[in-house]
Amino acid sequence: MRTHHHSATTSSAPNYNCAIMPNTNFSGQNLQGVNFSCADLSGDNFSNCNLEGAIFSSATLNNANFNGANLTNANLRSTNIIGATFVGANTNGADFTCSMSQ
Repeated sequence: MRTHHHSATTSSAPNYNCAIMPNTNFSGQNLQGVNFSCADLSGDNFSNCNLEGAIFSSATLNNANFNGANLTNANLRSTNIIGATFVGANTNGADFTCSMSQ
């Protein structure tokens, strides 16, 4: 059994590290703690998702929809978020350091 210093939800979360998944509809899903590092998620729909603690570092999120999503403490460092929307999203504690939005 693997032990983690994170919650049980994080240890069982799917890993989409470096996945190529443009225009995927994740709307309304619980994706807490999921690893999307380096993934191409251009045009994906994350509206109303629970993305608390999710890891998007170095991911491509151009034109992605995060409207109404919970991004509390999510890692979005060095992401490409040109055209992405965050209307009504909770971004408390989210890290957008070095992210490209224009």
